[in-house]
Amino acid sequence: MTSDQKQLFLMANLGSEVLRALSLQRSGKEAEYQRAFMRALKILHDAQEIQVSVAGNDELRLLEATLKDIQLQEQSAEDQKLWESYFNPFALRMMNTVTARA
Repeated sequence: MTSDQKQLFLMANLGSEVLRALSLQRSGKEAEYQRAFMRALKILHDAQEIQVSVAGNDELRLLEATLKDIQLQEQSAEDQKLWESYFNPFALRMMNTVTARA
C-alpha cells in the first residue's frame, strides 16, 4: 500500500470513528462516546505520521484542533451532517480504489 493509499484508508476510518463518536454522544452514551473519540484521535495521529504533503499535514493539524474542540461540546444533527460532508469523499475514494483493484 502506498503512503497516499494508507492516508486515504486512515482518513476514511477516521471519518467512520468520528461519526460513530458523535452518534454515541447524541445518544447519551458517554463512556462509549469517549472510547470512540479516543480511537478517532489515535487514527488521526497515525495519519499525521505519514508525510504526504505540507498542505495535508496542515489540514490534519487543523482537524485535530477542531476535533478536540468538539469533544468539549454537544454536537447537533446539523453538525453531524457537516462532518459527514467532510469525511464522505474519503470513504468514497477508498471504496473506488478497492473496487478498481478487484
